[in-house]
Amino acid sequence: MASREYRIVGQGLAGTVLAYMLLQQGAKVTIWNTKNRHSASSVAAGMWNPLNFRRYTFSWRAPELVPFAVEFYQKLEKQLGIPFAYNKSLYRRIPDANSRNVVLKNIAQLRDFASLKECGPEPFEKDHFPYGVLQVHQAGVLDLNTFLLAAENDFRARGILQEEAFSWAEATDFDGITISCEGVGMQQNPYFSWLPLVANKGQILSLRAPLPDTNAIFNCGKFLFLSPQGTWRAGATYENHYEDLQPTEKGVASIAEPIEKALGKPLEVTDVISGLRPTVVDRRPMLGIHPKYKNIAVFNGLGTKGVMLAPFFAQQMATFLNQNGVLDIEVDIQRFIKKYYNS
Repeated sequence: MASREYRIVGQGLAGTVLAYMLLQQGAKVTIWNTKNRHSASSVAAGMWNPLNFRRYTFSWRAPELVPFAVEFYQKLEKQLGIPFAYNKSLYRRIPDANSRNVVLKNIAQLRDFASLKECGPEPFEKDHFPYGVLQVHQAGVLDLNTFLLAAENDFRARGILQEEAFSWAEATDFDGITISCEGVGMQQNPYFSWLPLVANKGQILSLRAPLPDTNAIFNCGKFLFLSPQGTWRAGATYENHYEDLQPTEKGVASIAEPIEKALGKPLEVTDVISGLRPTVVDRRPMLGIHPKYKNIAVFNGLGTKGVMLAPFFAQQMATFLNQNGVLDIEVDIQRFIKKYYNS
């Protein structure tokens, strides 16, 4: 059994999954958390999707990341006694002839994850899909609010949850390791502000849609699915430049218009929520130990693919910290070490 002690700062998706990975390895863990209604984990749709729809290829390492993530969430569902991970088919509307040619070129290598259909499922009409639809079989939705609340209750029952702000002034005096899982809050962290983390604003709609209940996710440039709570959710925007976190008419229109075009029917927006995603310039997570303080670490930057990335790299991070494992060079913060010495 491991004897090292860890403090995790932030109980969003990253901090929660990392905490469970460390606990599975027998480590002693304490989680520090304060609620933030604009955190990425609080508002994110929670989808996982193995494909990149710009090039109609696999997302980075998706064939290994998706099965790992699904197995992890399913095991945790049983452990916590509540459902929150839902496998769904995703239907991507192919927008034009060039995109269809790319799909035809790549479909053989995607065969275990996707197939080409000539028409979308009900209630979409055939003439709205002149170039067909790509059906993605290994996609799904993680009900993040349910998942994080169940984990919060579990951590509280274990006596390992500190529901207060963490003071980084105390971090260097700790005998164990303190890990930043603060999302965009890491930009104000005195030890990791040199890392190139970018806050990206995302808006998501709740709406009434003239659709029957379905287990599918629809994608026509923007996603649409029925949440476990029975509310249709659509999104999202990706805004690197924004004035504030308030919803905008432009953002709402950018989501609703392509969906209404694919449906051929109007949507009624009932709510708009927005949050900040922790993204990285090279679109890879940031894991590792501080260059100077070896008892301070970071696990952050999961971005838009966080649900898919978190379990695999949380296990890698836990093994790195707890069992002298090795981090993949693509995610190790050592790739940005020049920024630390130039800051």
